[in-house]
Amino acid sequence: DSDKIECNALGQVTQIGFDSDLVGQSIPRDLALLGSSLEELNFSYNNFRGSIPTQIGMLTKLQTLRLDGNDLSGVVPTEVGQLTNLKYLWLQVNRLSGQVPSELGNLSQLETLYLDRNDLTGAMPEEVCLLRTPDGTLSVLYTDCKEEVQCDCCTVCCVDDSILGSICTEI
Repeated sequence: DSDKIECNALGQVTQIGFDSDLVGQSIPRDLALLGSSLEELNFSYNNFRGSIPTQIGMLTKLQTLRLDGNDLSGVVPTEVGQLTNLKYLWLQVNRLSGQVPSELGNLSQLETLYLDRNDLTGAMPEEVCLLRTPDGTLSVLYTDCKEEVQCDCCTVCCVDDSILGSICTEI
């Protein structure tokens, strides 16, 4: 991929993706201004720092959100649960902490959720696990293989090994 910004026929921004290394930058809160049109946001592996802004919940047309491979910290904001059109959520390889918010269970269109290689703790909320039922859409759910994370509904768990790198195992 390369850096891209795509617009629809009305000139509204529908996709933003950066391949650049934006070391030390934070995710712009002004992205919320694109809430009525933005469908894809790909900021993976840009070395963004700081927290995921709560304004992310205003991007209600979003179908793909990739924030993986950055240096993001803090909790996963509950406002992510307002992105009800979201199909793909990639938050792995950051320093996110705290518990997975139960509000992610509102993402009834969600097909893929990557949460592995973070500092998350606690049990996967039942609301999220319900998306993995035969009637649910969630087919891929990655988390960490460590005692601090309990997940009976995950499909894969990952652990970082200092020699072998990241090792992921199907559950």
